[in-house]
Formats: sequence, structure tokens, C-alpha cells
Amino acid sequence: MLRSCSPENFDPAGLFNDPDEAYFHPGWHRANDYIFECRCYQAEAPESERNRTVPFTFGLKQVTETAAWIEFAAAPGPGLVTAAEVLTIRDACRALGIRECLILPRRQNFLIDILLRTLPFRPIDRLITLYRSQAQPEDRSGTDFGPLEYRPCAPDRRTESRRLHAIDRSFPPIWRLTPFEFDLALNAASIVRILAARDSGEAAAYLLATRDEFSMHIDRVALIPEMRGMGLGTKMIRRFVDEFSHEIDIFTVNTYEKNTAAVRMYKKLGFIEESESWRLYAAHV
Repeated sequence: MLRSCSPENFDPAGLFNDPDEAYFHPGWHRANDYIFECRCYQAEAPESERNRTVPFTFGLKQVTETAAWIEFAAAPGPGLVTAAEVLTIRDACRALGIRECLILPRRQNFLIDILLRTLPFRPIDRLITLYRSQAQPEDRSGTDFGPLEYRPCAPDRRTESRRLHAIDRSFPPIWRLTPFEFDLALNAASIVRILAARDSGEAAAYLLATRDEFSMHIDRVALIPEMRGMGLGTKMIRRFVDEFSHEIDIFTVNTYEKNTAAVRMYKKLGFIEESESWRLYAAHV
């Protein structure tokens, strides 16, 4: 049985005691960043747990006038997403005027693949992971940035947020972050590095990364359009790896397989593709 839940009364963080229980990543943060269609349903359960409610919730993040990401949060066990629920989402999209949907399941297995292929979804790309260990040969190429300065973010990151988010808006619509999402990403990053003009201080590129004791994950790299194709992204990542190579054993990054320029750049820098990947699906509804 399905029942509606309004965005104002919905707290995705309260769905789970452990974030790892989420079957799909609940990627929304604030109601006015998203179009919401929220649902909870009563799942079948053992006799002793007949009254247990397993939450099933989804959000639609609109990225163009007629396209949106589908973002899930669903409990494990009997609460796994079913075909009927995906069809419910499809109908909600049609009612809202959304004609194209994208989904990146957090977990990948043949059942999810069969379910999404049975519905109107088709795989259009793969999110891949590349890594570089200190055992890889060092890249001795230069890191001369000319009129640009490679520097850390200001201690108060809020002072940089608006300028850096302006760079982020140069991404295609489906990859852009909302201002709120960007603030979250900026504040969550362990390391932030910026390329900025030496004379004006105007930011031309940024790199966000998250580190633990032995590894570093490059979360996001962006350059202003007029600086692309000049090798600055390659130089920035090379400089970043050099900066932390004495204290970090493994560097990792995710990118989409069809982003061949990025894949080629990372492999040039000594990154190797891992076997694990996640399919990106799309559907016209």
C-alpha cells in the first residue's frame, strides 16, 4: 500500500540508522532544489513483523525543462525497489512533464539490470574508477601554469564558493550541482586546490578531493570553458599528485567511460582502470 509524503515533512537522513543501508543513494538535500514525489509503502514481512513499514522514497532532480535524475532511498530486504514502483515513478514523471529520466544505481547486479531493461530504461554509459599507486612510474612532465597560480582555497571557503560555483555552471546541465549541493561538496572536501589569475585572483579552475590516512579520492575537477584544451587540467592533477605523493599511497577518481578525454588524461598520468563499474541508465517516458 502506498501513501504520499510531502517534501516539507520528509527527512531523508531519518530513513536509515546506517547510511549504508540505502539501496540507492538518497542524493537530495533540500526540497526547493528538487521536484519531489515521495512514497512510503507497507512491505511484506515475517509474521512477527507484520506492522513494520519499510520506506521507499524517490526524488526527481530536474536538470532541464524536460529531464530529471531519479534519486532513490529504499530499505534492504523485502523493501527492494520493484517494477511496480519504478512504473509509479514513470507515471509521476509524465504527470510533471518530465520526458527523460536518468538513474545511476548505487548497487549493480543482474536483477537491477533486468528490472531496468524490462522497463523503458537503457544503459547509456558506465561510471568507472581509476587509481594510481605510488608503484606507478612518476610523470616528470612540467607543471608551468603561466599567468595562473596554483593555490589552496581560502580558510573561509564561503568566500570562494560563489566564484567556484560559476565555474561549475559550465558543465552540461545533467552534471551541474545546485548552489546548495556545491556548498556541501566544497565544505565536505578534505582538500581544495584552485588555479587563479596572478593579477586579478579570478579563479579559472578548481579541484576537490577527499582523503583518508593512506588514499586520496579526486571528487571533482572543473575549468572555465576558455581554458579547456590547453592541458591545464592535466597539469593541475599532476601538480596535485606531486604535492601529496610523499604522504598518500593511492589516488582514485571516477569518471564516465564516454568522457574519453578525461579517461585518456588520467591514463596519461598513470591511472589504471579498476574492474568495478556502475551503469548509467536513461529512459524516455
